[in-house]
This record gives sequence, C-alpha cells and structure tokens, in this order.
Amino acid sequence: MEECHDRSALLALRRAMAAALAEERRHNTRFNAYCHVTVRWHHEPGEAKQYEALDLSETGIRVKTDGVLPEGLTGRVRWSSGNHHEEDRPLMVVWSRPIHSPEGEISHFEAGLRLF
Repeated sequence: MEECHDRSALLALRRAMAAALAEERRHNTRFNAYCHVTVRWHHEPGEAKQYEALDLSETGIRVKTDGVLPEGLTGRVRWSSGNHHEEDRPLMVVWSRPIHSPEGEISHFEAGLRLF
C-alpha cells in the first residue's frame, strides 16, 4: 500500500514540475560555480551521486556528468552555499548534451537541472 502512495506522490511532483518548466526561466542571473553537488535520484534514493557544478542560479544548476541524464528525471540536490549554509532542493533534468573536444570527440556531458 505504501509503494502505491509513494508512486502517486512522485507522479504529482512530476506534474507540478512540468507545469513550472513552462515558465520563463532565463530572467535569473547565472553565476559561475566550481563546486560539487550531491544528487539523490528518486529512482535510486539510497545512492548519492556527485556532480561538478559549472554554474547556478536561483532556479537551476548546470552540471558536468559522465553520461546523458534523461530529461524529466527527478531527485533532490544538496550543496553548501557559503557560511556553512546547506541547500537541499528538489530538481528535474531539463536538458542533457554531449560536449565535444576540439578534435570532435565527446569529452564529457553537461545537464541542466531545474530547481524547485
């Protein structure tokens, strides 16, 4: 019974996030951020993944990844924002793409994480 409840909550969260994604998000200033963030994906809540943050704003983070992250993937992200203040926010992957070296080879991937 509890599994069904968790699935319903996750679907409701995804619907709310999808509605929020329709809003204009580029009016926020982005700041370069060379730090690591910890993500717990909803499909693997017991496993924490570390990503290098490249820039961030009030509504999103661009991260460096080893592979493509599926659009719509949801989870929670944590990072320190100075003065020992810890941020913990829900997120959704809104884009993911390969980054090519000057030789044309894929050097790594980047993903845009929308914060809620």
